[in-house]
Amino acid sequence: MVEPQARTDRLCRLLALTVATAAFGLRFKGVWFGYPLAVRIGREHYTPPVDQLTDDYEVLYLGYYGLTRSPAVIQTTDYVILSSTDYDRFVANPERYPREAELYLTFFAENQLVKEFVPDSVTLGGPTIRIYRVGH
Repeated sequence: MVEPQARTDRLCRLLALTVATAAFGLRFKGVWFGYPLAVRIGREHYTPPVDQLTDDYEVLYLGYYGLTRSPAVIQTTDYVILSSTDYDRFVANPERYPREAELYLTFFAENQLVKEFVPDSVTLGGPTIRIYRVGH
């Protein structure tokens, strides 16, 4: 049997996640408002599930470290959503992950950062989320 405190703790974590996702969704919609409906968005694993927040855009799930696993697919998107949980390990350790670090750093340099959501532990928690416009 699950203890009442454990149920309360799980419920609080679920509510916090729901609120954070909803807050990101509102901000996300504010970023994309006015863009054409034919936009293709790629998103890595540790990013908010924007495909569940809107049906207005085609959202491609790229999986864990999607930028390193699907560079050709990235070029078919208009925007890519990245998470520091995915890219930090590579960028912080280029000697250990030279290929992955180079892919992320090149992507950052060659594409336009549209919006960055940096957690402040008050209004937004979790990893840093970056939205890039892909320059084909």
